Amino acid sequence: MSRRAYLLSTLTLLSLTPPLSAQSIQPSSACGYYTGKDGIGTLSGVLNTYYPGIGTASAGGTTLTVGSGAGANTATPLKVGDLILIVQMQDGTINNTNTTTSTTRTYGDGSTGQGVTAWGSAGLYEYATVTAVNTGTLTIKGAGTNSGLVNTYTNVGAARFQVIRVPSYSSATLSATVTALPWNGSVGGIVALDVSGKLQLNAGIDVSGRGFRGGGFRTASGAASGATSFDYVTPSTTLAHGVKGEGSIGTPAYVYGLNATSTTPSVSTATTTYPSGGDAARGAPGTAGGGGNDYNPTANDQNSGGGGGGNGGRGGLGGNSWNSNQPVGGLGGVAVPTGRLLLGGGGGAGTRNNTSVSAGASSGGAGGGAVFVRAGTLSGTATITANGTTPPAPENDGGGGGGAGGSVLLYAGSSTAALTINANGANGADAWPTKAPATTGATADAHGPGGGGGGGVIYANTGTRSATFGTYGTTLTSKLQFGAQPGAVGTINTITTAGIKGLPFGADCGNAATPTIQKAVTNLTRSGAGALPGDRLRYTITYGNGTARSFTNFALTDTLDARLTPQLAQLTCPDTTTRAVTAVQTYNLDVVQTCNMTALTPGQQGQLIIEVTLK
Repeated sequence: MSRRAYLLSTLTLLSLTPPLSAQSIQPSSACGYYTGKDGIGTLSGVLNTYYPGIGTASAGGTTLTVGSGAGANTATPLKVGDLILIVQMQDGTINNTNTTTSTTRTYGDGSTGQGVTAWGSAGLYEYATVTAVNTGTLTIKGAGTNSGLVNTYTNVGAARFQVIRVPSYSSATLSATVTALPWNGSVGGIVALDVSGKLQLNAGIDVSGRGFRGGGFRTASGAASGATSFDYVTPSTTLAHGVKGEGSIGTPAYVYGLNATSTTPSVSTATTTYPSGGDAARGAPGTAGGGGNDYNPTANDQNSGGGGGGNGGRGGLGGNSWNSNQPVGGLGGVAVPTGRLLLGGGGGAGTRNNTSVSAGASSGGAGGGAVFVRAGTLSGTATITANGTTPPAPENDGGGGGGAGGSVLLYAGSSTAALTINANGANGADAWPTKAPATTGATADAHGPGGGGGGGVIYANTGTRSATFGTYGTTLTSKLQFGAQPGAVGTINTITTAGIKGLPFGADCGNAATPTIQKAVTNLTRSGAGALPGDRLRYTITYGNGTARSFTNFALTDTLDARLTPQLAQLTCPDTTTRAVTAVQTYNLDVVQTCNMTALTPGQQGQLIIEVTLK
């Protein structure tokens, strides 16, 4: 479709106003925020600033309270016009009742030993914009009732939501891998990026293992009381059974995953627990994998495997107990309902009573993080990866469950990119993989391997997509399955802008999304403020297409002030070549025609330089 854009570049800057420090971008009333306000970006590393939500923000409301920021640009506070993404990270309710038989499973959803009784707001999200800031209280414009929030968000009990500042570029290039701050129980785990024009993919996005964390291992000597072979939930203070993973319902006391200062996963102590401290045993709360049970809890020496985390697909069952070969491994985390976007669930820990040579062995694997990208157009070659992780293999102990694949939401107005999107579940950990069986087929030394992580969730309208499951771990050099099960395949859906919650994407806001212009003036004759007759002035006009549209006609129009005498004019095209332009009093310069282009495409920019003398 032919489009024509006229940019009025009035040059009556006789007071020599200082040059603009950023692109002069028109706000989109349809979007409610300044599309492309961050200009042209060259991107790598962590892009986002993450703010923990405080209290409850109800649907239809226009205020949010947040805590201190973490991640990138924390020294720059949120300000009016910023685009934000609000995500409920954890919420919901479970039946926390324990049972002690293999057939009665009231934990979780009330009948299966896994899942939830209600999801609450877990996985709900929306885009909004900041309209006012008062310390930690944000006034926002959203797409809900009375321009408020679409959903309700809460940070009460084990529930957590975060507010993420989303950079909004007119065009951008990924120059090196982009990633997220690892989820820390409060914030992180998500990459969110808006580019109204072209996003050039010279590198990828990787949030693998930055989602919900696995259950952390405990070397326990056994519980003389308070534990049975078929428990579904026990306190972490009980010295038997493996710890559940982290997921949609909450966070256990012991977790295994990345942190902000290390590239190596480790076990850490969380500040929260599941309801009533019920952090251990095979029941799987929400998307988290259950911990492996020990069939002989008084000694904690009949080790089974942890269950895999869930997300788009459920996690797999952990492997059987050593010696007794009983099916008491951790259950897998469940799959999320359609339309919700969560971090991949963490795998449950296997039971452990021996000291392993591998740091973190018997812990569950962390799930993949989440990626939210909206772009006018995509080009280049890249992979977006949100895979779960496989935990390290123990020796003669139970293996941890694999982390589930994360979530990816990607929308592009058009694309020529060779793009691959992966949100795959991870394999469960092997158990004592270096030990050879005494005889072929013997299971005497077999320990429970970890269950596989479920596949993730992908909503995208372009790219080659994969949300496959992780397979089960094995035990011994004979690679016995020993009761462990794979996860289930995740979900892959096509997305349109109408399916994205909250304020619409800047490149999809109709004619309100406009080209951009930046003007600067320099006195070539003297320094200081002001200008005198006879001074020669240079006006630099930077033009750009910060929309998702291509313009087949793109005209710069202006009439110089009568006190200015034109001396020289030069146009710099988007390909950096220059064109001499006749210096005249009135300009009507079509950039596309002058630069021999077919169109000014998203993300392209150039300059018009005009030199004049002041009469």
